[in-house]
Amino acid sequence: MAVYFHSSSSEISVDVGEIGEYQEISTNEPKSKPKYKHLNTVVLSFGLLCLLQATLNIALRLTLTETSEFPAGESFSSTRAPAPLNTTAERQNRMCESGWQRFWSRCYFVSPRAADFDRSRKDCESRGAQLVKINNRREQTFLTGLTAAAWIGMTDRNREGIWLWLDGTLVNKDQLQWAPGQPDDSNGGEDCGDIRNQTNFIGLNDSRCSSIMQWICEKPLK
Repeated sequence: MAVYFHSSSSEISVDVGEIGEYQEISTNEPKSKPKYKHLNTVVLSFGLLCLLQATLNIALRLTLTETSEFPAGESFSSTRAPAPLNTTAERQNRMCESGWQRFWSRCYFVSPRAADFDRSRKDCESRGAQLVKINNRREQTFLTGLTAAAWIGMTDRNREGIWLWLDGTLVNKDQLQWAPGQPDDSNGGEDCGDIRNQTNFIGLNDSRCSSIMQWICEKPLK
């Protein structure tokens, strides 16, 4: 058998010998698609993912750096917020006006001057406040430490021995601490109340309303 190749085509002729005939074998097989086309796409996609991951890592590091440099709740800006207050007392006083002191949800003002009961009451009213009303022993302990003697908002002018706060509510004598032997209405006419912090004389006291002393104003925390 003889095999012949035709230069003008992609066909092969086969001589089957004595018969003298040819059998043509076609080599026009479909060309295979490029093997690396999909591989190139995968490599390109992987490269883009790596670039994206690197960008995200940089952004995350910048965010963490900013967070570590500023206190919680403080946003980054060109102007830094004031430094946090250092003590509990400073944090409490921050929410009251200048010259006032905070205790729980109330603000207190101790007058640097002295006056009688009625002038003291009017001064507090001019400040949008009232002479202090003491609600419990804890509040009384706080007020006792503010000054040696000061007017508070209680009186028994309407009826001797029946002490009322300026808002008309009854003073609970058993709930609060009175100074030793008080109230005693000494020599008559001691109808206004004050708070004392003096040697061997600590607690509530009754005095003449014309007496001169400091006073304590009170108003709600805003």
